[in-house]
Amino acid sequence: MKKIDLILLFQLLFFATVSAANIDVKISSGIEAAYNFDFNKATNVFKKIAQDYPKRPEGYHYISMIYLWSYLGSKSSYDYSSFLRYSDLALDLAEKRLEESEDSPSNNYMMGQIYTFRAMAFAKKQSSLEAFWATKKAVDYLESTVRLNPKFYDAYYGLGLFKYTLSFVPSLFNWALKVTGLSADRREGLNLLKKSFKYGKMTKVESAYHLSRIYTDYIADYDSAQSYLSYITEKYPRNIIFTYQNALLKINQRRMDQAEFYINKILAQKDSRMIQTNSYTFFLKAEVEFRKNNFENALTFYDKFLTTSTDFDYSGITYFNIAICNYALQNEEIAKKNLLLARNGNDDISDDNYAKRRSSILFEKGMSKKMLTIFLAKNDLLAGNYSKVIAKLKPLIDSLDIPDEKGEALLILSDALISSNRIKEALQFSISGGKIDYQNEKWIYPNILFISAKAHKAAGKWKDARQIVSEAERNNDGDFKDKLMPQINFLKKQLKMSI
Repeated sequence: MKKIDLILLFQLLFFATVSAANIDVKISSGIEAAYNFDFNKATNVFKKIAQDYPKRPEGYHYISMIYLWSYLGSKSSYDYSSFLRYSDLALDLAEKRLEESEDSPSNNYMMGQIYTFRAMAFAKKQSSLEAFWATKKAVDYLESTVRLNPKFYDAYYGLGLFKYTLSFVPSLFNWALKVTGLSADRREGLNLLKKSFKYGKMTKVESAYHLSRIYTDYIADYDSAQSYLSYITEKYPRNIIFTYQNALLKINQRRMDQAEFYINKILAQKDSRMIQTNSYTFFLKAEVEFRKNNFENALTFYDKFLTTSTDFDYSGITYFNIAICNYALQNEEIAKKNLLLARNGNDDISDDNYAKRRSSILFEKGMSKKMLTIFLAKNDLLAGNYSKVIAKLKPLIDSLDIPDEKGEALLILSDALISSNRIKEALQFSISGGKIDYQNEKWIYPNILFISAKAHKAAGKWKDARQIVSEAERNNDGDFKDKLMPQINFLKKQLKMSI
């Protein structure tokens, strides 16, 4: 009898191990299909898992993941409700499994994953309180996972993501952090994501994607961002989210032709499930054409963005740029109409806030030839055409007598000069810009201090550079502060200062 019992025990253990291995293989194949945006194949795989393993949450959980991705790219109420339906089914099964084995790292991890997805969905839905409580539960379960098994590296992905993103929660939500007991630490979050990328099995790709975003949006370390993006885009060339991030990175690097390559790749796919992502891609296409001073083309794609977008994010800056296009094309009346429309963007977005304020000033004072030249030179700068910037602005500087106009021209010229390795001239013009008393465009002051700090570093004056960049950071409280801060962080890193 003992021998028979042992045989039965080994058989049960063997079949349990094989079953666990089978489901892991099936999940991996479904996730691979999802990463490559083959959603039909992925959904069929996950539905089969739900059918074959009716008491396990994984099938429903990963179906909910596909609807979550669709919702994030479309803001469709159908995708949102479908996500919740499958997430609820997964949550019910996961809770039952956890009751059976509370000390199982994998059971705790699944609960953490389910609540991570729910937090993302609630945040996109702008259900702030629900998002914070879902985040709290996700963090609790993921911390339990790591406590039970410190080498369960996939759990570090969610923990790292929350630690980092919570550090950017607006101050008006500090009460929610206190109520939920959540803590934020961007340095720790970054390290946890790196650990997940290096050692994780199921979250390696997500970790790479978010690391690329962090290095682009918050540290402006574009080489590091590219290394993570290259890893995932080479593996999943049809993933338009990864392709879109590549386009954003190239725009930040002022490489318009490369950005356009990725933008055109997205538009060629015509993915009907990613309506809002496609719409934002029209916006990026318009921005590239705008920065190239191809105004007719820019107008075409700005119009496509406005007619396809499901919300009013970036509508303010879109109408503002449409106005600039029309001023350049000598359509003054059309330009003025768009300056009025530029006041209706999303106040939570710095570009839209800038458009709202600046459009009022331009509408009242009009667009002078000198101011238009400055706008065109700014486009040249952002397109990486530094010689054009210098040719436009250097002869103009001495004739500018309005402080804000002169300061903006000095900022653009100094940036072009340092980017052209003309350090002595960049020092001279940026120092001049730092002495101006700005009236309306107070955002120029910290930006020109930053350029001056870069010039001082390039000239080998590190002590001065550290002092100036610290001054730029202290005064970074105007338009585009969220765009300047990553640049400041990267320069501080280069100057071996803490960030």
